[in-house]
Amino acid sequence: MKKNTIEQRSQLANDYDKRNDEQLTWYSNKASDNKSYFQLIGICIVVFGALISIMPVISWAPSGSPSLSEIMTTILGAFIVILKGVERIWLPEESWQNYRKASEALKIERERYIENVTPYSNTAEEDIAFKLFVERCILIKLKEQNNFWELNSSANKPESEKSD
Repeated sequence: MKKNTIEQRSQLANDYDKRNDEQLTWYSNKASDNKSYFQLIGICIVVFGALISIMPVISWAPSGSPSLSEIMTTILGAFIVILKGVERIWLPEESWQNYRKASEALKIERERYIENVTPYSNTAEEDIAFKLFVERCILIKLKEQNNFWELNSSANKPESEKSD
C-alpha cells in the first residue's frame, strides 16, 4: 500500500477516534472499574470465609450469651451472602470482559483499516473503505450493547427460567 494512503487512512482514523474518543475511554474505564469490583468482591469473600474458619477458636463470652465467635461467624456469613448477591446483580466479571472485548475490538479494527488488511484491502475507493471502517466500528458497539442487555436480562430471571 502506498505511504500516502497509509497516512490518509491514519488521519481519517484519527479524526474518527476524536469523535469517538469518549466512547473508547468509557469502554476502557468501565472494563477497569468492573475488573476492580470483581476482584474486590472476590478478595472480601475469601477473607471473610477464612475468618469464619478461625472463629471457633475465639469462644469467650459471659454465661448465657452468644460467644464472640458465634456473633462474628454470623456477621461474616451475612457479609459473604450480601457480597455474592451484589456480585450476582452487578455482574462485574462479565461486564469487565464485555467492555474489554469491545475496547480491544475497536483498537484492532482501527489497526486493520490503517494497515489495509481484509476487508479493507478489497476496497478500491478510500471513501468506501472509510465507510466500511465506521460501519464495522458501529457493529462492534452494537454487539457490546446487545451483550449488555442479554446479560442484564438473564441476570434478573429466576434460575428456573434460565436455559442451559
